[in-house]
Formats: sequence, C-alpha cells, structure tokens
Amino acid sequence: MNDTPQRQGPYGEYDYMEQKKKNERRRRTGLIAAVSVIVFLFVGVVSAFVWLNRYSERPAAPPSSSQQSSGGQSQAPQQPSQSSQGSSEPELLDDAPEVIITEGAAEPSLTVSEIYKKVSPSVVMILADGEGGTGLGTGIIMSEDGYIITNAHVIHNATKITIIMNDNTVSYEAAVRGRDNNSDIAVLKVDANGLTPAVFGDSDKVEVGDPVVSIGNPYSVQYAQTVTDGIISGIRQGVYVNNRKLDLLQTNAQLNPGNSGGPLINEYGQVIGINNSKIMSDGVDTYEGMGFAIPMTQAKVIIDELIATGKVEGQPIIGVTVAQVTQEMAEQEGVVPGARVVSIDTSSDAYSRGMRLGDIITQINGKTFEDVDDFVEEKNRFKIGDQISLTYWREGKTYEIQVRLMEDISSY
Repeated sequence: MNDTPQRQGPYGEYDYMEQKKKNERRRRTGLIAAVSVIVFLFVGVVSAFVWLNRYSERPAAPPSSSQQSSGGQSQAPQQPSQSSQGSSEPELLDDAPEVIITEGAAEPSLTVSEIYKKVSPSVVMILADGEGGTGLGTGIIMSEDGYIITNAHVIHNATKITIIMNDNTVSYEAAVRGRDNNSDIAVLKVDANGLTPAVFGDSDKVEVGDPVVSIGNPYSVQYAQTVTDGIISGIRQGVYVNNRKLDLLQTNAQLNPGNSGGPLINEYGQVIGINNSKIMSDGVDTYEGMGFAIPMTQAKVIIDELIATGKVEGQPIIGVTVAQVTQEMAEQEGVVPGARVVSIDTSSDAYSRGMRLGDIITQINGKTFEDVDDFVEEKNRFKIGDQISLTYWREGKTYEIQVRLMEDISSY
C-alpha cells in the first residue's frame, strides 16, 4: 500500500535467520533477508492474514487473495453493508468522546485474578458475519455510551457485526464508526448506555520485564474471556506498519487467534495495548510466545480521530511496492542496490512518467538511502500533492523523473 516497510512483519526488527543456508534461501527468492510470518489474531473469515515482506507500498488495486501478495500487502477490506457500516460519510462529532490515558500507576499492583475481575466487564466478544462465514474477535469498551475499540482486520468484509458482553447474556448489533487499515484500528458503536469502560494506561511508561495480562476470546465462543499472563518481552521502536512508523509492545503472554482487538493490561488493571498479531513461523522454524500489541498512547490519536471524523486522513504515497536490494544481492544479480519496484499502480504519476516493474530506485530528491526505511522517511516529509524526484536504474541506464504524491485511500 505504501512505500513502507511492512511488519517486520507487521513490520529490520526481526532478523531471525542466522544460518547461512537460510539466508541464501531468502536471497534466492528475492525477498528481504529478514522474512517473518506474522499472523493477525483473528478467527474466521480472515483466519490467516499473513505479512510476508517487510518492505512494501500497497497498490491502489490490491490483490484479490486474502493473503498478501509477494509485495507484502493483503487485500484491502471491503466496506461492510449499510447495516454495519452506516453512511459512507460519517457525520462529524463536535463533542466526540476521547480516550483518557491515566497518568501514573495505580497503587497497589493487582493479582491476575484481581485484574480479571476489574477488566473483564470491559472486554467483549465480536462476531463478524460475512460471505465466508462468521469470524470471532475481541473488543474493548471505551465509553459507557457504547464506543468499542478493536482491530480493523476483525471486521474485514463484515456485513453484520454483533457484540456479546462479558456475561454472555446481552448482545448488540454494532455499527462501524470508523476504521484505519494502516494502523489496524477500528471503532464500533452500539446503542447502549451504562457500559463499563476500560481504564487506559500510559504505554510510554512501560518497561521490558513489566508483568502483563491478556483477556480475549481465542479459538471459539466456548473459550470466551480466556486469561493469559506474561511480561513485556521487548519494545520494538521505529517499526513501520504500512505507512506509519510505530512502536510495538512485544509480549510472551499467549495470544491466539480470536485475541485480536483485545486488551494487553498492566499490573494495575490499565489497558496499555491492543493485541493484534504474533509471529508463528518463518517457513522454516516455528516460534512461540511472540505476540504484539499496539501501544495505547499511539492508538489514542487514531481512535480519537476515528470517533470525531469517522476516518483517518490518508498518507502520501508514490503508488509502488518496493523491496530492498542489498549490495550483496546487487552484486549477485548484476544490478545496483536500492529499492526494486515489485508492483506499481498504473494510475500513479510514477507509472505515467515511465517507471515500471523491476526498476530499481536509487535516489529520492537527489539523496541516496541506506535502506527502504530511509527511503520512506524522506518520502514522508512531504504531503499529498507534493512533487518529489526519483532516480531509478534500468538495464544499465539511469533515469530521473518528477512525480506527484497521491493519497493512500486504502485505510478507509
């Protein structure tokens, strides 16, 4: 979707291949050296939404498969029907509620059992009905008047969304207030009052080793409100999730399909993250206890905008999917290092000015870049409609073009 490194999954944080033969295998495929399989934690229609490539920019016309293309992006979710989506242009809310981040830690710390009793009334089950069946996910009650936070991929292709409260006796049909596929965050709305909202904590204060608890609905409805615990295993900074540079909270608390959209909770019963993915396999080895959550302080900005306006403004993109060509790869292939174009939007300025599949971008605005992260950083300094220069290599010749940045509308 964007000229973005993808989740190292989501999104060069995750370089697990240390054996030479594995590295050689990666090079032969033409993918980046660090390839991890990261799976969204959602049961049902999209049960294996896998990121395969770190560096990508999703084309405007995405592939039809529910898995990612070799460029690293999956099909953009379709809009739900009117019953769950509401109007195509949500009304602006002048008095929109916002996520309130609690400053400082509560005292004293709680046991896992106490955390469950405190937070579980704010955790709901989400049933997403679509053409392929019913999917299962988790949500977090944000406000007493019915705003609920989850992952955007949980409501992928949903035509009807049902919210089941923690006691399993009350249910509501939900409307989609807004979604942002780039950050994998969605906000739902049910017609209810007197709900129990979660308390949200400051994820910027989280440290490696802090205890955490997860509550969710893994596998099937009979395992609703499952609790697991662990620690913060790492704080992955500067990771690109589509076209956004984010930090991710890594945890060894068991996260399984169905946990998507559920809370990652600190020892004080405060929600500090939204669970959304895990590393399961790289195609060679299998990994356990490597789950990830979107930090709450970062999610707040997106959630507040979704509630207020129904959408998040699209990011500037060139309209290409790119993959890293390292110096070593370039020498082996007889090309130059840079960012190889592996897909291109034919409606983009880059295409109209001559860029094609296989071209290798070597400079942006006259500057060379160490890797695709640097390439994206430079591009993101500009706005939609700005013009930038790209230098690219093709069959021994170098070309320079001026291209206008387009809006990434795939997040809507």
